[in-house]
Formats: sequence, C-alpha cells, structure tokens
Amino acid sequence: MKIELRVGFKPYFNVSELSAVELKTLKEHVKQSLAQYYAPDLKIYSQTYGNTNTIYLTVQSVDEENGKWRVEFSEQGEIDKRAWVNPQNPCDILVTAYEEGSSLSVSLP
Repeated sequence: MKIELRVGFKPYFNVSELSAVELKTLKEHVKQSLAQYYAPDLKIYSQTYGNTNTIYLTVQSVDEENGKWRVEFSEQGEIDKRAWVNPQNPCDILVTAYEEGSSLSVSLP
C-alpha cells in the first residue's frame, strides 16, 4: 500500500516546532494509520478501476494533544462521491473518508 502524503502547513504552524526526526516519525504514523483506514475502500476501487493505491492529502496542521499527535488534513481537490457510480475518468476519483477540516489522532511513538 502506497500512500502519498502532500504536506502543507497553515501559516500559524511553525514546522520548526518539530524536529526532523519527529516530523518524519509523525508522517510515517499518519501514513500507516491512513493505509489501514483506507485499505478496504482502496481494494474495491483498485479491483474496479485498475491499480490505484495512492491517496493525496494535505496536512493543514499538527499539534500534540493528550499524548497523541492531532493532525488536521483535507482531501486534495474536489471529490464527488456520486462519481463512484459512473465515473467519467477513474483517475480523477479518490476514495473519501474524512471531510475537509477533519482530524486524525495517532499515538506518539
């Protein structure tokens, strides 16, 4: 399972607040969590429309909260869930699970 994570931070978030090692570890945890969450949908999508196993997400902010990383992110681009029914171009469709502005918490290492 390959998950490509496009990281984009809100202006108020200072990436220097995290060390390079912390940031790398955080990204890996997020990718693993997303891979587990999306796996069932991706399997169906892949079987239906061809070998597609990449999801584009933009991380908006990262905070530490009660021993967990709180990661806010949004889907890359506009996605119409109805497109699942009869997609004009399967390459344009990504599996959706989280709405824009939602968050994902992953345990600290």
